[in-house]
Amino acid sequence: MRKKKLKRHVGVLFTDEIYNKVVQITDSKEIPLSQYIREIVEEKINQNEEGRIE
Repeated sequence: MRKKKLKRHVGVLFTDEIYNKVVQITDSKEIPLSQYIREIVEEKINQNEEGRIE
């Protein structure tokens, strides 16, 4: 049995427009919505650590 790497649940609210766009993207990529959101957050954190975001 694999160990869970994920430890925290975070609720995020979106407008219907944003939610529908994210669903379209994740459906086309055939990935879970939560995975897509995690990837975006990780990308922004990495950019911030590299000094590209204020």
